[in-house]
Amino acid sequence: MRHRLFVGILFSRSFQEKLTHWIKENIRIPVRPTLNNQFHITLAPPFYERDILPLEERLKSIRGVGHFLIRFHRVTYGPYPKSPRLIWAEGDSPKPIMSLKSKIFDALYQNNESRHEFKLHMTLARFTKMSEKMWRNIPLNSAVDWEETITAFHLIESRLTPQGAHYKVLTTVPLTL
Repeated sequence: MRHRLFVGILFSRSFQEKLTHWIKENIRIPVRPTLNNQFHITLAPPFYERDILPLEERLKSIRGVGHFLIRFHRVTYGPYPKSPRLIWAEGDSPKPIMSLKSKIFDALYQNNESRHEFKLHMTLARFTKMSEKMWRNIPLNSAVDWEETITAFHLIESRLTPQGAHYKVLTTVPLTL
């Protein structure tokens, strides 16, 4: 069986609760909010794999990146300002996340074709049919000051359903120097 996988960073329960509260208090269009246990940063986009064990071993061998701080400073529509499909938080990419992303790609891919520019972001909510029509009339460019210390990354299975993706953590890899 082929598994739909991605590599990402997950957040603490308290950080996720803060995000959920912010969405409820600040988003004024109908959206499908990210579920509490599914807020993440994608480091390697979804791909399909049959044999997970060798992949887990390659990821567990990654070293040289210690704990680091992630900061989000703005919430806006994304990913494309003129035709958005979600609401996301943006931040500056710290050097350790760029190093970690590079090491993950080296472990996953034998070539560079899967590498793409990285912009630190986290999806807060996805548009519904109704919000696709309403967003132009309700501007969104909110300053935020959210930070979280990152101590691990994860291999995650993503199962697509009509209600959205459901995630299952397969492997957690602690960050170690």
